This record gives sequence, C-alpha cells and structure tokens, in this order.
Amino acid sequence: YGQVSFITSGCKLGQCSFCTYGANKTELTPEDVNIGMTDFLKRFETYEEQSGKKVYSVLFDAVGSILDSREFSPECLDVLFECLDAFLEDKDYIEEVGFETHYQTLGTLDENGNYNSSYALQKLIEFKQKHAGKRAFVVELGFESANEEIRDNIVFKPIDTNICKEAIDLLHQNGISVDLNVMATLPFLTKKEQIQSSAESIIEALTKQSEGGYGADNVVFFPLNIRENSFCAHVMDLYAEEEKNNPDFKKPVWVNESYPIWSLVASLDALIESGHG
Repeated sequence: YGQVSFITSGCKLGQCSFCTYGANKTELTPEDVNIGMTDFLKRFETYEEQSGKKVYSVLFDAVGSILDSREFSPECLDVLFECLDAFLEDKDYIEEVGFETHYQTLGTLDENGNYNSSYALQKLIEFKQKHAGKRAFVVELGFESANEEIRDNIVFKPIDTNICKEAIDLLHQNGISVDLNVMATLPFLTKKEQIQSSAESIIEALTKQSEGGYGADNVVFFPLNIRENSFCAHVMDLYAEEEKNNPDFKKPVWVNESYPIWSLVASLDALIESGHG
C-alpha cells in the first residue's frame, strides 16, 4: 500500500471541530505536482527494491480533497493524471488506485434536481475508462457519522444527503467503488453513545440506497484524531486548565481516551450483536 499526499492551500471546508487542515500560503502549481509525482516514483521504486515486495494499492490525497478545484486546479489535475497514466503503464501490476476527497467536489444538483458532475469527476471517469479492466478505482469520502445531529453540531461537517448519494450513485454507474470514512471515539459523547453511533453509521453507510442507506462498498473505520488549534483541541486545553485548578474535576471520557482501539473493537462487537456482522 502506498500513499501520495500533496500539501495544498487547504481544505475548502475548514470547519471540522477536530481539524484545522491548515496548509501552504501559496497555491499548488502543475510543476509542484510533477515534482511530487517524480519524488513518489523514486520512493516507490526504492521501497520495492529494498523490501523485495510489490505495492499493489496507491491512494492519492491532499490537505483536504484532492479533487477540489480550489486545492487542485484543473491544470494540476491534468498533470496528475498524465503522471499517473505513465506510472500505471510502467507498473501494470498495480491493482487499485484511490482518491480521497469530499463529496462536494464531485458535483452539484441544479434547480431541476439534475446532478452536474465536476471537471474533476469527469476527468476521473475518463481516466478510469481508459484503464478499464486493468485495475480497480476507488473514491474515499469523508462521512464520519450517519447521525445528522452529530455531523452538524459535534463534528461541524454537514452533509447534503441527496447530493452525497447522487455522487455515490454516479461513481457506481461508472464502475468506481466508494469507501466512506466512519469515525470512532467521537468527541463530546459518552462511551455508550460513541459505540452506538459508530455501529449505526457503519450499517447505514453500507446499506443499499434502495433500503435507505448510502450504498458504500466499504467503510474506513478510524479513531478520532484531534489536530492542534482545532475547536476540540481548545476545549481539551480548557479541561486541562480546570483539572489543574480543581483536584475533584473529572475530564469527559472522550478526552481521556488512551486506547482508542478498544472503542473500535467495542463498536464492531455492537455491529455483530445487531446482526449486521
């Protein structure tokens, strides 16, 4: 598994409670992309030579979303796909190519309810068609939770369900798989609420759209990662200050999460117990 991350001008959302996604002050240029891909190829080949192992899956991402035109201009995207095309022709054993992005970067609904795909999505579909039958293509989307209240008021990452599902459906129509990211150890929740929310979110993410779900092919399940200077980080600083001044103060469980792996396991246990394992 290989991952290529580009440092861009920053996430278009810039509002998630656990994240800041700060970035370069300067815009990414096509030359930057070319240099980044050249460096990746050198590292890729060095790893394979030294380890004696082959890398069969590669994920491309950015500070926020690699298919966001404000982070990755059409010109930069063109260079990325040109470099990737040469890379895949040379490394024909690569089985899977992934792109991490936000559903808003893929398209919008017009006033008549028709889905209009973005330049980035059109480019991805064309590229996938060129390599059809040779390898799998995957788009990984930020989702975090199926609970609207949690997304809106705790994670600060609202989702327009209709547009998100339209994007997933269009990706599927073009033979592109979809992974949805689901978060464990969500902030500001009790342990019971965290586990229940994660289990329910995994179920809804994988449930077919015809049955009320999102119809994802897979879920990427991961623990909360709080970045410096984010809203959650500031709240944790306040808790630390209160704890220093008040010996009887007890921090909430989400702040004291030392071994998040157990929350992941507990959520998966809840998933199995619900009959969806």
